[in-house]
Amino acid sequence: MCWKSNQLLIIEPGIRSIEPEAFAETNWTGVCIPASVERIGAAAFMNCTELEAVTLPEGLKEIGEGAFTGCISLKEIVLPKGLVSIGEMAFFGTGLRKITIPESVRTIGEMAFWDCGELRSAEVLGKNTKLEKDAFGACPSLAEGYFAPGFPVSGSPSEQLQMILVWCTAPERYDDDTNRLAETYFHGNEELIMEQILQDNRERAMKGILEGAPETVQILLSEHMDRYLLRCEEIGERQGMQALLLSHLTQREKNASDADFSDDVFPL
Repeated sequence: MCWKSNQLLIIEPGIRSIEPEAFAETNWTGVCIPASVERIGAAAFMNCTELEAVTLPEGLKEIGEGAFTGCISLKEIVLPKGLVSIGEMAFFGTGLRKITIPESVRTIGEMAFWDCGELRSAEVLGKNTKLEKDAFGACPSLAEGYFAPGFPVSGSPSEQLQMILVWCTAPERYDDDTNRLAETYFHGNEELIMEQILQDNRERAMKGILEGAPETVQILLSEHMDRYLLRCEEIGERQGMQALLLSHLTQREKNASDADFSDDVFPL
């Protein structure tokens, strides 16, 4: 399916590869790529600032280096299930708001989604997918998602913080190894992590920690609950965040009270 547009580029069927820089810096608003194409070359659509819609074929295997760099009007794209690799800076500086990387992808190149300022949600589904350095770096709006490959032990400090904040939104989705790594990081960087969560009002992350994080993380958070409630007040109104914290605090107290009551009524 292709979008209707006065500036729609329909590439001729039978072509197997789009050459490097083939359509760079052109004013197409839509591109329809035929089923025959297996590879999009480096910088093929670089700086197509008016490009809003792209249809990618199921047979596509590779998106080359910088293929869609600078496509600031590109808000969404569906990556085909058979895709194998995403090159360095492939979507650098695009307007993408969310992205799902299919299980078939083996490699996401360095800075592939760097500086996607509107990217809020990212899902990397393949357990064997390799994320190169800063694959999702400098994405200030990235606030939720799932990264099956796990926690980047050797990543830069900013990358590690970013990944732990994403992990916080849905810890129950990750495997035991990832949770152990994230748990260790949380214990060593609690103040930094919570400051970011509170400052940016990341309710989804807070809810994820309170409901799905390992028990030792929840205990650590409970120990400093009063401090975080006070911090909510200091940085302004955070009603949703305060409600989550208070709810957890109330439940903890209720559990403690129930335990005491049980000991009194049914002494050993």
